[in-house]
Amino acid sequence: MKTDLDQLIFNSLNMAEQLLIHQDGEFYPFGAIVDKDGEYRNLGIHNGNEFPLRSNLISDIRIYLEEEITNGGIRSYAISFDLPSMEG
Repeated sequence: MKTDLDQLIFNSLNMAEQLLIHQDGEFYPFGAIVDKDGEYRNLGIHNGNEFPLRSNLISDIRIYLEEEITNGGIRSYAISFDLPSMEG
C-alpha cells in the first residue's frame, strides 16, 4: 500500500515530466493533494495574470493548500515547480 507521500511523489513526478515534454521544458508550479478519502488530484491555480511570477504562484498554492489542511478537506499535499537554470 502506498503512503500519501509515495503517492504524491510518484504522481507529481509523472505530471512534471508530462508538462516538461508538452511545454518546451517549462511548466507553471502546481499542487498535488490527497483528499480526506485518499484520492489523489493535481491542482493548478490561475491568479488572473497571464504571465505570473513563479514565486507568487507557489505562495498562492501554499496558502490555499494550508487552508484546505486546516479545514480538513485534504490530508496531505505537495507543490512542484522547476528551478531556474543557473546557466547563463
